[in-house]
Amino acid sequence: MAAARSRSCGIVEKLPDWKPPPTGNGHDPAPAPQGPRVEPCTIDETLAVFRKWLILTDVTPIHAVLGTVAANLLPGDPVWLGLIGPPSSAKTEILNSTLRLPNVVQGDRVRRIGVLLGRNENNPQQKRRLSAFTQALAGLGWTDGRNLVMDLRWFGDAANRIPGLAQELVGLQPDIILVNGTPATVALQRETRTIPIVFAN
Repeated sequence: MAAARSRSCGIVEKLPDWKPPPTGNGHDPAPAPQGPRVEPCTIDETLAVFRKWLILTDVTPIHAVLGTVAANLLPGDPVWLGLIGPPSSAKTEILNSTLRLPNVVQGDRVRRIGVLLGRNENNPQQKRRLSAFTQALAGLGWTDGRNLVMDLRWFGDAANRIPGLAQELVGLQPDIILVNGTPATVALQRETRTIPIVFAN
């Protein structure tokens, strides 16, 4: 058991020598860092490593990070985590320790796109357009649920729903909004003068 413990956590104990990956060129996601294969550690072994290097008196933030990582391995919407604490409380070190894991993206690289479309999500034409849009984004390195959050709103044929949906989308503070149709564009322009609006017809 002792030999297995040494093998499973030996690489993890090199954390102080690890450096964050490059941030990229501002458009493409930074490449995932490559490293040696690491055998799984138990939670207790992981906590022991953090206690050794960071001299932690409270391991609650580590439990929160581990729980978030585990939750994102399950089906469903992405689970996001932000750590808030006083200076020198090891927030950065704890979060950076997850960057070698698959599908982990630094929060400052996640972008949000609002989408306001007519008809509904089952309309074949709209499905094709949305699929082409998401494929184009993926070709540029942006994937929903990884480094991108896409907020979709459909108003169907009910024009009276447009103002409320426009207000809702702007309230989410996306980096940009994609819109279909003149009435929806006008409604969005009434709600914001700072968020870029892209009109597609």
